[in-house]
Amino acid sequence: MTSENLTGLTMTECASACNADRCALTGLARCCHPCTSGLPIERLSDPIVMAGFTDACAAIGVANTYLGRTRS
Repeated sequence: MTSENLTGLTMTECASACNADRCALTGLARCCHPCTSGLPIERLSDPIVMAGFTDACAAIGVANTYLGRTRS
């Protein structure tokens, strides 16, 4: 993920690059904002999605509560 993907991201607002069709943080076709939506459980084992989500959490100063979890 590039830093442009995180531009505009706050605890309450999505990144500027996000839109209704794609979350700029994860590339998924749904919002994955750390403070409002989170990740779908089926994507917890996807390293690209997890990396983007982890970067987003760090950018706004929140813990990634999904770290260490996998889909069972």
